[in-house]
Amino acid sequence: EKSEATTYVKSFTFYMSCICLVFFTVWFCFPKQIFHILSVNSLVMDYCVTYVKICSFIFLGLGVDIALQAFLQGIGDTKPIMYVGIIKVVLNIILTGILVFGINGFQGMGVAGAAIGTLISNVIAATMLIIYCFGIKKEYMLCDKLRQMFQREPFVASIKLGLPTGMEFLLWHVSNLLLIKFLNGFNYQAMAIYTLTVGIEGIVYAIFNGTAKANMTVMGQEIGAGRYKEANFHFYISMNANIIIEFFILIVF
Repeated sequence: EKSEATTYVKSFTFYMSCICLVFFTVWFCFPKQIFHILSVNSLVMDYCVTYVKICSFIFLGLGVDIALQAFLQGIGDTKPIMYVGIIKVVLNIILTGILVFGINGFQGMGVAGAAIGTLISNVIAATMLIIYCFGIKKEYMLCDKLRQMFQREPFVASIKLGLPTGMEFLLWHVSNLLLIKFLNGFNYQAMAIYTLTVGIEGIVYAIFNGTAKANMTVMGQEIGAGRYKEANFHFYISMNANIIIEFFILIVF
């Protein structure tokens, strides 16, 4: 029921963009107060505030980006996400390197340059997804009946479905913030070590998260078509594959 699916996408895009606007306002206007609560060291406070105030503009397009990625994952058209992701990462590395350190007489901008490079690469990536979903893939019909984006029922239904898993994700990150607050009480070197360790852990998480999302898409399509046995089969294949990957990663670490 593709027309019904696009209704959810449009509604989610609008209301999630409104929520992201709130996040933008909070982080752009009150970053110093937030970092004080997190016990950020005064030696790095100005750097943190500069970086976050620039990167907070990412929130303005984040609602659309999240909705379109979820839509493409749901229908199984995942290659554009990969291509856009690769472009975003490459741009981020190149732009950040140039803006931080400078090149051919261009004066490096330090932390501000890192934030600007990240912002530009995210904006370009989100724009590419919008062009693909709304312009190139006209058969997705996202441009039709745009008034559907103001319907609250699809968004409320999405929130009810996603709230349990979203709450688990939220609580996990809240606990990490508390840990960051404790570490900031020691020194900012401890925070740097924690950040590096979590970054390495994130690579492992990305592997499992990718296979899980792929399995969710395939199972959803099988269940939607009434093929419940096939859906169960894909679940067990995915679980067994993740166990094998888990042991391999354990050996590496």
